[in-house]
Amino acid sequence: MRVLAILAMTLTLGCASTGSAGKRMQLYAGPKLEASRVSVISSWASNPLFKLSKIHSYLIAVDGKALEKTPSVEVMPGPHMVEVGFAYEDPASSGGWHCPHPLAFSTKPGQVCEIKVHLAGDPGDKERKLYFWAEDVANGEVLSGTKPAK
Repeated sequence: MRVLAILAMTLTLGCASTGSAGKRMQLYAGPKLEASRVSVISSWASNPLFKLSKIHSYLIAVDGKALEKTPSVEVMPGPHMVEVGFAYEDPASSGGWHCPHPLAFSTKPGQVCEIKVHLAGDPGDKERKLYFWAEDVANGEVLSGTKPAK
C-alpha cells in the first residue's frame, strides 16, 4: 500500500512540473533568466505519462523557429505562434506524425502552458475529430484552440 502511495505522489508531482528544466530549450537572447521572468511552453511529450498515452504532441516551431521534436521551451512573456505535431498509435490506420497545427496565444511571466491534443472517436471511425489546444497548467484555462467537451 505504501508503494502505491509513493507511486501516486511521484506521478502527481511529475504532472505538476510539466517537463524538466534541463530539457527546456531557451528561445530568448542573453543569459538564462529565473523562472518567474520567463514563460514555459511544453507539449505532452514532456509529461512523464505521455508514454502511457496512445497520442502525444511535440513542438515543431515556436515563433517561426523550427524545433526538432522539442518537448519544452522557455520564452519571454508575450504573444507566441506555436506549431505542434502529434504522433499516435492506431491499429486502424498507419499512425505516425501529422503536422503542423498552429496555435496563437499570449503568455505571462512565470506561466507554464501545455499544448494538448486529443483524438476523439473510435479507431476506424471516419468521423474522428482531432482537437488541439494550449492550456495554462496552473489553472486549466484554455489559451488557444478547442478543448473537447467531456
